[in-house]
Amino acid sequence: RIARLREAWGIAPGQRVVLQAARLTRWKGHLHTIEAAGLLKARGLLGHAVFIFAGDTQGREDYRAELDAEIAAAGLTGIVRLVGHCDDIPAAFTLADIAVVASTRAETFGRTSIESQAAACPVIVTDVGAASENVVPQVAGDSFTGWVVPAANSVALADCLGDALTVSPQRLAGIGRRARSHVREHFALREMQRATLAVYDELLCTELANSFRSFNSF
Repeated sequence: RIARLREAWGIAPGQRVVLQAARLTRWKGHLHTIEAAGLLKARGLLGHAVFIFAGDTQGREDYRAELDAEIAAAGLTGIVRLVGHCDDIPAAFTLADIAVVASTRAETFGRTSIESQAAACPVIVTDVGAASENVVPQVAGDSFTGWVVPAANSVALADCLGDALTVSPQRLAGIGRRARSHVREHFALREMQRATLAVYDELLCTELANSFRSFNSF
């Protein structure tokens, strides 16, 4: 599955992949990612990395045309690639070295920040809504699982991407392993169920969460 995506997207062996998996709509921040990639190119820090925008246009052809124009204007043709809908997101995040969630406004949850970490792919998220709560940020030291940058700030995103792209494959893999463990511990279905029951316990003075934990220990 990974090899199939690598071939479809034209990823060369050893080429680093930055993946932004999001439908093509303006508030997902694609334009800021393009600008950040352009800044990295100007600084000579892009190397052989490619940026993959995986997402459906959902009829927003004008926005796609705008993205294509910005990519060409920045001299990023072939570096930033709009590949359309991806029907195998687990394989996509496994293929990627770094994921980007560049949303400029708060989402209700922002599932891709969890999906990427579940696939052991470190993620850069913008500091809007709950996104920054879905990662262990770099200020936590060696336990961090992802980076947090200000929203709609292409310079900050470029700075962060520049740092992330210089991380060795071994260290990046270590961050990915921590990210996967973080998701297993905090975002698995069973943990969501337990946490929801704990809210009921707080309101109703019940012991539902403890009962649930005991039931699932068998």
